[in-house]
Amino acid sequence: MDRIALAVSLQNENLSQATLLKVIDKILFFQPTRTVMFDEYSKEKIEKHLVNVWEKNEDFYDTLSDENEEGNSLTINVSADKKIHLTGLIDQGTFRDSTITESITSIFEEIGGGVYAYLVSKEDRRWQNNDSISLYKKFHQSLDGIRIIPHPKLKKQLIIDVTQFPGHNRTYKGLWFGSCWMMWYGNEYFHFLDREKMVTFLECEEKYVLSDGTVRIKLYNDPFAYNEEENRRRQWAFRDYMNIDEIVNKHNSR
Repeated sequence: MDRIALAVSLQNENLSQATLLKVIDKILFFQPTRTVMFDEYSKEKIEKHLVNVWEKNEDFYDTLSDENEEGNSLTINVSADKKIHLTGLIDQGTFRDSTITESITSIFEEIGGGVYAYLVSKEDRRWQNNDSISLYKKFHQSLDGIRIIPHPKLKKQLIIDVTQFPGHNRTYKGLWFGSCWMMWYGNEYFHFLDREKMVTFLECEEKYVLSDGTVRIKLYNDPFAYNEEENRRRQWAFRDYMNIDEIVNKHNSR
């Protein structure tokens, strides 16, 4: 069954051990039972280790999960230079009962240092960003009408051109650029994107400017209804209105 994928990225010279632990408390939307690092979950062990690596300017990486293989998980990635990146998967029942959107918003507004965040269907993110023809065939995905191009480096290999999909992801200098169900674009983006233009985007379900200046956009109502024609149209509309691909291409070519 499909799940919600989340990503939250923070970077701020004022982030501390205390704020890191507060962020995790806010975003931990389920009760973990195990971790990759310690096998059996212990909040005390995780927090002690996090504080230790933070003080030593070391990297930290661990995934917390519950008993269900297709359930909930949260991966915590803290780099030595104090960049925090959280990714996770939320099952549909937990998501419907959670206040995850409010929790992410409060991280940006109350803690600060929020760079970006998004929530999207796991399945949609997967197929909007998959360029493997063999995976399409393996999982019985139709290739009808799908544009196929030569691999940019391996000329004899063919791949799916993901730029034909409105939900494909782009990156530049650690920033995520995309168009999906719900997005938080922090202040760092407005060196590249026009904030006022984003604020005036109308083809969405909801739009808020947070107290820290972050713009939060919900493109359509149901995150699992991504294939509806209107929802795909809104994804393209946001992408085109903000000139996302043109801007990323320009900066990546420098």
